Parts: sequence; structure tokens; C-alpha cells
Amino acid sequence: MRIAIIGAESTHARSFAAFLAPKEGEKLFPNIEIIGVYADASLQDSISGIEGIQRVSSCEYFTDNYLEFIEQVDAVMITSRLGKSHLLYARPFLEKGIPVWIDKPLCMNVADAVELVTLAQKYKAAICGGSSLVFSKEIKALAEIVRQHSFTHRGGHITAPIHMESEYGGFWFYAPHAIEMMTNIFGTNVRSVIARREKDSVRALYEYNDFAVSVYFGAGYTASVNLDNNHTKCFEVSLEGCSQAELLEFYNMVSTGKGVVNYKAYIAPVCIIEATVKAFEQDKRIEIIIPEV
Repeated sequence: MRIAIIGAESTHARSFAAFLAPKEGEKLFPNIEIIGVYADASLQDSISGIEGIQRVSSCEYFTDNYLEFIEQVDAVMITSRLGKSHLLYARPFLEKGIPVWIDKPLCMNVADAVELVTLAQKYKAAICGGSSLVFSKEIKALAEIVRQHSFTHRGGHITAPIHMESEYGGFWFYAPHAIEMMTNIFGTNVRSVIARREKDSVRALYEYNDFAVSVYFGAGYTASVNLDNNHTKCFEVSLEGCSQAELLEFYNMVSTGKGVVNYKAYIAPVCIIEATVKAFEQDKRIEIIIPEV
């Protein structure tokens, strides 16, 4: 399987290259070859990103033209930190029916997210990707608790880091981690959000049909589920093994040609984040609408 990585500036690109094409030791998947990496020359972190990839991997080819990979690859991984460019990068590959893994955030507005999954469906191109936190053993454990107590749990609380002034989209850059943790535990049927910005952090309350989940964007990774009888199950969320799990998801997609099945759930985090931004910018409750796709 010949793949390309699009977005050298991301630390995820370096991590994936180290697993898929290590400078020393065995590959995670022996039949995958990284034929090259695209680096956006306009980004300050691209040079350090290339140097990081070269330190840990055997990948030797770097280019500032991602389009040259179209006729050469079996799949691509979009690791660019620029969520606003993910549709641009994905479109030519999707139109060729090439499987695409896309890092968080999927896109930085609902319209782009809808167009991206529509292209994937039209050209029968498998897609997957998102926050690595959904593969955490703690998130999986809490999701199972909610499944087992679907009629008795009373919501919960999520915390995760944020970088409000990030050059890669501000709130959008880290917010997917918290939101995808929430949607993987409690589902995507969020009705509305109330949010308030506090300097370099955001507090939000997401209202479901009969419970609510509070999220604090501005701390370490934790997640909890509130149960009846004043019981709470709470974990500090570990990133251990999450990168390998992301790569296994990618490998399985390319091997089988099967990626995301529920496109509505896949774009839900984009819809939720867009509504959250409106909520703290406008200081009012915002209804969350996830379009059918």
C-alpha cells in the first residue's frame, strides 16, 4: 500500500511516520510504504516538522505540491493542522475514489464537512479519522457504562486542553478532543449549547433530551459519568496506545475499503463546535442542528 502524508507541520505526522516507516526497527504494518510527505511552505512549523519526520523515519521525499501524489497512492493521511484546508486537500483524492484519513478537526465549518462526506459518498471513497482520544481505554469504558445505564445516567463532565489563540484555527484546533470524547460517551444527539469564554478557556453546557454534559475547555484530559444514587465514575484520560489505534483504523480502512458508515455522526463534532463558537461569541443558547448526509 503506497500512502502519502499531507501536512508535515503536525506532530501527528511525525508520530505516524515513526510507526509506518521507522528509521530503525520494524514497521507497524510491513506492507505500507510512505512514498512522500507534503509540507506547506507557508507555515512556520513546516521546516521543523520535516526535520522531525527525518529524525524518526526513513521517509526521504518531501514536496510542496500535494497534487503530485494523486496518481501514485492507494490512500492518504491528512495530518495538516489547518482544518480550514482539509476539504481542499481531500477533494482531489476523494474524486479519484482514494481512501482518506483526516485528522481533527475534520473541517472548520459545517458546509465544508457536508461537502466532504458528500464527495466521499458520491465517489465511493472510504474516509475516517478524527481525535485520537476516542481510542482511549477510559473513554471506551465510560461509553460502555452509559450504554449499560442508558436510562439511569445523569450526564457528566469533560475537560481537555484548548489554545484559544492558536494560529491553526484558535478554539477549533483543540476543541475536537473534548467534543469527540463527549460524543463517543454520550452520543451525538445534542440539542443545544450554552457557552462562555473566560480569558483563555471556555465553559460550556451541552443539553441532550433528558440530561446535560458540562465541558471545560482549558484543563487536562478527564471524563466522568454521573449515575443514580449520587455515584460518579471519573477517569483521567490516557493517550497511551491512541496513535497506534488511529493507524489501525486507517490500515483496516485501506485494507477493506470500508471507512465511516454513519456520516451524520462523523460530521456531528463540526456542527457542535460551530454552535459552541456562536454560543460564547453571542452569549446565548444556540440550537445544534446536524444535517442529514
